[in-house]
Amino acid sequence: MEVMNFVLNLFKKKKPWIRFFSLEPGIAECYPVIPTHTIKRQWMEGKDKRCPFMGSQNSANCPGIKQLCRTGYVVTAPMDFIIQTNGDGTSFSYEIPNQFSRHTNYISNHDPSQVMPLIDSPRDTLAHIIKLETPWRVRSSDDIVLLQQPVWWNNESRFQAVAGVFDPRYALQVNIQLLWHELNTGEEGTLVKAGTPLAQFIPIPRHTLEKTWYDMTIDTAKEKDWDLEHAFNYSIRAEYMVHDNVQGRIKRAMKAIKFHSDGENR
Repeated sequence: MEVMNFVLNLFKKKKPWIRFFSLEPGIAECYPVIPTHTIKRQWMEGKDKRCPFMGSQNSANCPGIKQLCRTGYVVTAPMDFIIQTNGDGTSFSYEIPNQFSRHTNYISNHDPSQVMPLIDSPRDTLAHIIKLETPWRVRSSDDIVLLQQPVWWNNESRFQAVAGVFDPRYALQVNIQLLWHELNTGEEGTLVKAGTPLAQFIPIPRHTLEKTWYDMTIDTAKEKDWDLEHAFNYSIRAEYMVHDNVQGRIKRAMKAIKFHSDGENR
């Protein structure tokens, strides 16, 4: 029996895993990495917001927004920090209330010379990219990488995290690069409180980075595509909006797509 269990375990597919761990004691307890869906977005409670795709429905019910707001994990600021800018668009200074005991740097930057050859900085953005060198480290199973992006739909206008792919195969340190938008804070500066959401990390399978695992076709719609288009439009408009809901439209749309898809769904 033991031999049989050993053989079965050899062929049993292991569940992918991710581990965030902090080099600084206390952060995992006080300001942990949090599931994205736990962020409180006040606008999602309002009734006066309208979804651009669903007419009178609250934007909190937009499927795309809703899914994004509950996917992955968010790294928050592990300590207060203040950024001071003087209006020249380039220089900045910072203040922090304390030093980490086991982690040296917290705030550094990427010089404009490192950035400008790569991207055109958005308007009203500091020329330096502010770099938060957090005490967080991350490991994962070899089949997982992390998509790093801003925490969208969070009413944060002071900064925006830079997007990219974080690969735990060759990187451990979680550094958050920020595009800083407040260019003239004065001596008082802008305070970002500990616990403020900084960046969202979405786990994705490593094979999605490879171009060979899928087939891509770009062409003009065929007759069957138009049949699907008409069926889809009918499915989401068959009932009065005031008596309908997003879940009902999604179910009908899924039925239409499935019915009009062939064996390969294309």
